[in-house]
Amino acid sequence: MKNSKNKLALAATLASLLAATAVQAQETAEAPPPVSGQSVSGVSITEDGCEILGSDNGAKPELTAVPGMHVLGRDESNPLKLNAHDGVKLLAVMCWRSEARLSRTDYLVIDKIGVPLYIRTDTGDSAKDRAISLERSGGSYRVRLLSGPELSEAEKEEMISAMTLFNKKTSS
Repeated sequence: MKNSKNKLALAATLASLLAATAVQAQETAEAPPPVSGQSVSGVSITEDGCEILGSDNGAKPELTAVPGMHVLGRDESNPLKLNAHDGVKLLAVMCWRSEARLSRTDYLVIDKIGVPLYIRTDTGDSAKDRAISLERSGGSYRVRLLSGPELSEAEKEEMISAMTLFNKKTSS
């Protein structure tokens, strides 16, 4: 019974999140279209959607899809906003992108919501898929490669540029 109450409370939290962030799905129940944007270095990327990692009253954390929610394409005047109900703890936002790259405003997830941002790819080839996390540690942003092939030197430089940009934007 308690597990049912936990799921209902988590569902209520997600319903309120949807009211603030979701795009209405088409009547045909098609998935909302991907959002296009650019990485910090200007590479075109797309984001299929995002999920919330949350825990209700200390229950095991669960990933829950939030149709229409996106981080890519937002800016300082329109950051993602999420508010949890009592007892629900938001732990992270995870987004599915065409490439495991950061956009110029990904830092807003941490800055405005206070949780890490995970970016994953799903190419259908597990040897090529990557997962990265954007976090704040000791007052500075950092990115970690969680799984997948090592970053190339150009990708490492892009990540360094992103951290420099994010730290500069939040230090003033």
